[in-house]
Amino acid sequence: MVMKNVCVSELDHPVHHRFDLKGSVIGRKTTKKNDSQSILKDEDFSRFMLALGPKAKPFLDQLRRDTDFLASIGLMDYSLFVSIHYLNECQNSHEEFFSKADGEIGHFVSMSPVGGGENEELLRGNVLYSFGIIDFFTKYTVKKKVEHFLKAIVYDSEGISCTNPTYYATRLYEFIRSHVL
Repeated sequence: MVMKNVCVSELDHPVHHRFDLKGSVIGRKTTKKNDSQSILKDEDFSRFMLALGPKAKPFLDQLRRDTDFLASIGLMDYSLFVSIHYLNECQNSHEEFFSKADGEIGHFVSMSPVGGGENEELLRGNVLYSFGIIDFFTKYTVKKKVEHFLKAIVYDSEGISCTNPTYYATRLYEFIRSHVL
């Protein structure tokens, strides 16, 4: 149901990449990356850069407002769902590859707005990009604080998905911002 609402053009254009992004890296990697139905996670997204051009600032401003609102009402454990559709079946003809500082190859997908007004889909050439905030909206209760405390004993506390709502919102926003040009 969520994918039908976020990926409104999925019936017309198959989704080639789906990402469930929380801004966390602990346990946020998918093992079945070659399966076109797999929903990839934060570590899988690390090789992607999205060039939104003039839509970068409005997109990031809206993401900031949304995450700040969720934090203000004490919610965490949501994701930014991102989908990429290659409208031409030859996906590589619509991706530009670049070398990152560490020498790895990454994906650079350029986008610009479709139509007028506020639109959750961005298009440039033959690439369509959709996004939306999804998942369970979990209150940061005493139970979640204890979960964070216990996980912080084993893992880096900054990378744990279960964290206070203000930090959760900032971490997700900064992660996405670092992948938008």
